[in-house]
Amino acid sequence: VQIGKPSYANYDYTAKKLFVKTTLPLANPAASRFFIVDGSGNPTAIKVNAVELTFKDGKGYCYYLTLSAPMTLSQMGAYQVKYENYYCGIYVSNHDLFYSSEFAAEYTYNGNDLGATWSASSTTFKVWAPTANNVAVKIYSEGDWGKGTVLKEQNMTLGEKGVWSVTISGDWNGKYYNYIVTHPGYTVEAVDPYARSTGANGDRGMILNLDATDPEGWENDVSPNAGMNYTDAIIYEMHIREFTLDSTSG
Repeated sequence: VQIGKPSYANYDYTAKKLFVKTTLPLANPAASRFFIVDGSGNPTAIKVNAVELTFKDGKGYCYYLTLSAPMTLSQMGAYQVKYENYYCGIYVSNHDLFYSSEFAAEYTYNGNDLGATWSASSTTFKVWAPTANNVAVKIYSEGDWGKGTVLKEQNMTLGEKGVWSVTISGDWNGKYYNYIVTHPGYTVEAVDPYARSTGANGDRGMILNLDATDPEGWENDVSPNAGMNYTDAIIYEMHIREFTLDSTSG
């Protein structure tokens, strides 16, 4: 007789419940048979208080697990659901996650230092990725996708407000980089959304000494709109030739 086993588990961030799906019905879906365990299989402080079969369809059976305490994003990435001798990772499943007041309170980051911050002796990389299990930075010799060699790859450390960071020694001016981001079940290579510049077609972020790009007299430049609010600006696009071609353009 075949019995079901967990195929995946999603955490409903709004309901604060764990949603477990199985391909077949569970033989005995009692709360005492479920455990929230860490990466080594050891039980955590979070207990399963109740189990409810919510619905079944052609693809499987779905159970809601009521937990003794809410889960954080870091726990979801590190913890698993254990039923009998079967384990499955916990994913985040709620499109309202990023709009919840709890998420905003825990992960809103107001710093202005995201991206790659260059100096002659080192570069600091920071990226906001609170739902990631792991993030690493990979530095390339060239900016085009699939070209160049990997000069350095370094794991980053998760800090406050979901910001991953690492400082790598050396002068990396003019080199390129991407992030290797791991979520439960998959890993992707992504361009830094906070990159100051990129290679061709935006395939890789660029590490850049921005001071070296300043034109002569840049330090004396003054905004003609100093003191105005950004919301007062009117932005539009025009073609210079079309705007100036007519003799009445001035």
